[in-house]
Amino acid sequence: MQFYEEIAKEHDNHPLARLQRAAAHGHLTLISEHKGDAAKRSKHAAARLEIMETLCREQPDNVQFRKALVRAIFSRYHADGLSDEQRIALAERMLNIHLRHVEAGHTPLSGFTALLHTNLAEMLPLESDRTRELIAEARRIGETIGITIVRVLVFEAKWAAARGDVDTAIANFDQAASLKYERAPDLPLPYVELTWSHRYQREVAQLEEQRETFGNAERAYLKAIDIVSEAADQYSNVQWVRDELSSIVRQYMTMLEGRGQKAKGEEYFRAMVEKYPD
Repeated sequence: MQFYEEIAKEHDNHPLARLQRAAAHGHLTLISEHKGDAAKRSKHAAARLEIMETLCREQPDNVQFRKALVRAIFSRYHADGLSDEQRIALAERMLNIHLRHVEAGHTPLSGFTALLHTNLAEMLPLESDRTRELIAEARRIGETIGITIVRVLVFEAKWAAARGDVDTAIANFDQAASLKYERAPDLPLPYVELTWSHRYQREVAQLEEQRETFGNAERAYLKAIDIVSEAADQYSNVQWVRDELSSIVRQYMTMLEGRGQKAKGEEYFRAMVEKYPD
C-alpha cells in the first residue's frame, strides 16, 4: 500500500507519470475496498477520475487515456457519495465512450461491454423500454462472445417474477447464484462476488417461501448463508459482509418462527453467534 501511496503523491506533470498516478489511485481504491474503508475508497476513486479527465481533455485522441478514463469512471461509479442522477450520468458516459472504442476497433467486444449495459439498466425502472433494450443488447453480447451474462439472468428472473412465472424466476436466480460463486475466485474482489451469489440464492429462498414450498426455502436459505459465511470467513474485516450474514440469518429465523420452529431458529442463531462473536 505504501508503494502506491508514494506514487500517488508524486508531482511529475508528464502525461505518462500522471497516468501512473491514476493507476496507483486505482490500486488504492481496491485496497481501501478490501479494508472496508468507504471514505478512502471514494477519495482515491475521485482522484483517479480527476487525473484521467484532465489527461483526456489535453489529449482527446489518445486511445490509451480514453480506455483508462472508462475504468476510472467505472471505479467512481461504484464508490460512495453519489446521487442516483450522478450514477446514471456516469453509467451513460462510460458506456458511450466504451462503445466508441469498440466501433473504432480499439477494444474488443467483451463481458465488460455487457457489464456497462447492465450497470446502466440497474439504475432505470425495471419495466422501462430503455432497460429492456439494454438487457437485450447485453444478452446479444454474451451470445456473441460465448458467455452467460449473470445480470441478464437476474433481470429475466425479476421480469418472470413480476408476471407470476415463479419457476422461471427461481431457475434464473439459482443459475445466477451458481455462476457468481464459480467465477468469484478469478475476480479482483472475490467476497463481493460471493456476496452477490448469496443475494441471488436468497431471492430463491424468498420465492420458495412465498409459494409455501418451505423445504425448498430452507435449503435455499442455508445455501445462501453458507455462501456469505464463506465471504465473512475470508474477509473478516469487511463489516458490510458481516451485516449481510446477520440479516439473512435473522430472515431464516423469522421463517422458522412462522412455521412454529422458533426453538430451532434460536439454536441456529446461538451457533452462529458462537462462530461469529463480533
